[in-house]
Amino acid sequence: MQQQLASNRVNRTTRRNVTHPSLFAGRIFGPDGKSLTPTHSSKGKKRYRYYVSKDGALRLPAKELETAVKTAISNHRPLLLYCEQNTLSDEGAFNLIDRVQLVDGELNISVDPEADIPAFTIPYLKRKRGVEHKLVLDGSSRRDPDLALIKRTVRAMD
Repeated sequence: MQQQLASNRVNRTTRRNVTHPSLFAGRIFGPDGKSLTPTHSSKGKKRYRYYVSKDGALRLPAKELETAVKTAISNHRPLLLYCEQNTLSDEGAFNLIDRVQLVDGELNISVDPEADIPAFTIPYLKRKRGVEHKLVLDGSSRRDPDLALIKRTVRAMD
């Protein structure tokens, strides 16, 4: 009987065993000071993760936002020194982030007060891309040109 119960058990996903974790759940806030909620949509087998404001006015791609903050962390010297002194990994440094506030043109990043590291900001541009917004950081989001697309365009023009 115990084997049958064990085989029929449904595995629940929690924050610890989820395949696509939302790293900023409860730690990212919009310009109005209200928290952004992690959500996702799927098309086929691909999952698109977002952070959305409760009123639906703001929808940011999760991967871009998380990458932007990871880049900011890796460039913030006081935080890196703190991590070296306390032998924290990259994930440990990421867990020190207490709050990320989106303000017009800036991401204000607050660190855990116990770490005694001052908050820092990084500038960004917000581009509208359909329903969602895209964060463009200084020097980031620069992609190599799509050579196949350029060839096809040239062929179409001939």
